[in-house]
Amino acid sequence: MEDTEFHIVFIRHAEATSNVVAFHNRDGIDIPNMDAQSFHQSLLDIATTGGTSTTVRQGIYLPDYLTQFGEESIEEFIKPARADPSKKLDVYRIFTSPLPRAVATAIRSTDRFEIFDTCDGQPCIESHPSLQEATNWPQDMEAPSTDASYIKLKGGHGSDAGSVLGEGTVDLSRITNQNNEQSKQNTVESRMNALTVPQSWEDSLEHGKKVREWLLDHRSRIVREHKLSGRGGPARVVVVVHGGMFNIIVDRWYCAYKKKNGTGDWEWVTSTVFRNLEAVVFRFKSDNDATMEEVPRSADYERIFGDYYRHLGVVEYINSNGTVVDQRRGHKDFIDRTGNEVRNVLTQKPFIMRLLVNWTGAKDAAKAMEDDLY
Repeated sequence: MEDTEFHIVFIRHAEATSNVVAFHNRDGIDIPNMDAQSFHQSLLDIATTGGTSTTVRQGIYLPDYLTQFGEESIEEFIKPARADPSKKLDVYRIFTSPLPRAVATAIRSTDRFEIFDTCDGQPCIESHPSLQEATNWPQDMEAPSTDASYIKLKGGHGSDAGSVLGEGTVDLSRITNQNNEQSKQNTVESRMNALTVPQSWEDSLEHGKKVREWLLDHRSRIVREHKLSGRGGPARVVVVVHGGMFNIIVDRWYCAYKKKNGTGDWEWVTSTVFRNLEAVVFRFKSDNDATMEEVPRSADYERIFGDYYRHLGVVEYINSNGTVVDQRRGHKDFIDRTGNEVRNVLTQKPFIMRLLVNWTGAKDAAKAMEDDLY
């Protein structure tokens, strides 16, 4: 390997709408389990009062963005660097998934870093469509426009996490896309088709490979520039990523399981142990090989990131019979289950699903539903 290392700092996006689960809200928005009339009434309330009488039971399927708690968490994440510039991490640019929750995390986190590359006079933030999450829920597709609308939730860990705080829009035009990969979900029909026929597991693995090769291409330029600049230490980039897609990109699985009741065996919880805004650091094994490995635990990264730094090491679950849980298979099965669930919801609620993949705000959606229902 060259004497100058290239470190890839993966940071999981801050808490998003889809992370909100508040099942104690018996009558809240819950797309798979509510009828059209109830959803219409919720939309009317959001459009007219900002949602003062509306709560959310679960945020999946709703338009993608950060919760209020997610935004506040980013402020906490960047606070040490604002107070002490020596805690800014030197990086060449930020890469991100094109999904709004990741883009917003990338934009709001720039003060945490000293970013050397600029795009149109601003710190360079670049997206790649293969970085988006592997599941096919509507919130895991690119927004229908660069001026994306969303429903704002409070979020967090309290009983009021599902509270609706109104609506907002996010400008996604700040993000550059300088690669040749273009989204295949750039029309309403293509997004509807993705709900019916999600990408295969093999396609997901291919997306992970594309991201690795893309980062390896950037590595050559950045390492060369780093050497010429005389800057010390490793050359770095940041990648704002989704927990499930992170596994596929690094080609190692860090899924969350829990013990089954009354047994010594493990059952699936979710696709990642990677918490919101945590930072983990990887590198390529060699100059020309797109295989990744985790950088050994680093006191420098602990100093910079504090409790946000995580060294994953080996995450392994062993059943009572001595077999090791196949996390890769567990992740594939989860994606398959999600695809089946989304198809079922689409079959039951095609009009609502079309609104969600082409979201332009609660007022427009309420009017469209009124015309359809009555």
